[in-house]
Amino acid sequence: MIAKADYYLYSWQATLLNYSERIVLINAVLDSLPVYAMSALLLPKGTIEAFDKKRRAFLWSGDDSCSGSSCLVAWDKVCTAREVGGLGIKNMHDQNCALLVKRLHHLHSTDSSWGRWIWQEHSGSALFCDNQLGPHWDSLSTLLPILQRLTRVQVGDGTRTSFWHDCWYGSSTFKDRFAPLFSHALNREATVAVFLSKPIEDQFAPRLSSTAETQLARLREMLQNFYLSNSTDLCPSRDAPGILRTKFIYSSTHMGLPLCKNWRFIWDNRAPPRVQFFAWLLAKDRLPTKANLHKKNIVPTAGCIVCNCADETATHLFLQCQFAQEFWRALRTSVVSNVQDLADLVAPCHLPVKHFQVFFLLCFWGL
Repeated sequence: MIAKADYYLYSWQATLLNYSERIVLINAVLDSLPVYAMSALLLPKGTIEAFDKKRRAFLWSGDDSCSGSSCLVAWDKVCTAREVGGLGIKNMHDQNCALLVKRLHHLHSTDSSWGRWIWQEHSGSALFCDNQLGPHWDSLSTLLPILQRLTRVQVGDGTRTSFWHDCWYGSSTFKDRFAPLFSHALNREATVAVFLSKPIEDQFAPRLSSTAETQLARLREMLQNFYLSNSTDLCPSRDAPGILRTKFIYSSTHMGLPLCKNWRFIWDNRAPPRVQFFAWLLAKDRLPTKANLHKKNIVPTAGCIVCNCADETATHLFLQCQFAQEFWRALRTSVVSNVQDLADLVAPCHLPVKHFQVFFLLCFWGL
């Protein structure tokens, strides 16, 4: 797989491509190479690191390798969605996990011979039980909590549903809803069928705490009108009934990350891709200005060579420098005070509102 990536990299004239064109090749070619393998097994950490090393070097230097000083933005930030400030390049580990979770969802498909074999080995117990099915299943079973978080089981006969770990009654699992009571459970890996086959009092250790006693009464009340059927347990996705999309699984791993307020201004327009990439670096203050080069000991001073009044940061060079201010005045346009606030720019009265972002991005590119 890595050798195949080398084959493609050697055939591309990377030095003749701009950054946006390299991103297209990474997303369309390099990211598709390991998909088949990632759909079947959890890739070793060293393999992912070697593959990331090649993707990172191709993006920032167009060569086989690159030093840290050549990487203008940290790779973990590059491999996030544009909405949260990244470039939309896939995180290989998260993509690997998403593909395997989709594979685990096949356990609830009657057409999967692999799924039937797994359930045969786990007969009468939940998937969390410690069955010796080999290292491949051990690596897959670590992803079961993700599958259970993203799906809600429709219980039939209860033989394939974990009583405590699966979400099958209400919007959360019994493990989370009755944590004190769960700590007293004798069989924490029991299926719904096994749990309901015995009196509820026999499922817990004696001498329950007062909180556990209260929760046991609530649990008994909830289950008194619940009955099993003869049908097979189903596991529809919370994204779409009967479908669990890899995109949905991958996106769920990045939920909670703060949105980048500039992402629409930079990416949701018709500016050329290389101009959008330039604006992305500008908003992060990662352009090779003298201030940034001085931090890396590449140039002796950080002063602006145009006005010699302040350090040549991105904000100074594009917004505050005397030349930049005269440029914006000539266009009869007001600007923000910091490059990190590009989303606060408003359309000038003499420009169409629909695509005013393109106007500003091309102005920054021209400066």
